[in-house]
Amino acid sequence: MKVINFSNDPAKMPPLLYLEQVAEHCPKAVSTYLLIWREKDKQGKLIIDKDEIKNNYLTTLTKLKNNLVLLVKEALISIHETPNALHIEVVEWNDIDYSDIAC
Repeated sequence: MKVINFSNDPAKMPPLLYLEQVAEHCPKAVSTYLLIWREKDKQGKLIIDKDEIKNNYLTTLTKLKNNLVLLVKEALISIHETPNALHIEVVEWNDIDYSDIAC
């Protein structure tokens, strides 16, 4: 994985509750989640070229996909895989549908 530099820019960090959820439920994916938040664009999207994963992220495609699946299961990201790339979209506070949540 790339070295994670913590930023003072709140846009480059996930909300604390999301980060706590990842740390508690899928700790192996914390660095992946932070990396996605750091590199996503203003629309919350990130495209990772499969050929660049080993050099840029210092991991294998399989390990990265395993971490991404953990984040999908937590409903924190969505993924669309093409033959050449992984298209990732981050779920943000405004994207959550609270209508199904019983109080």
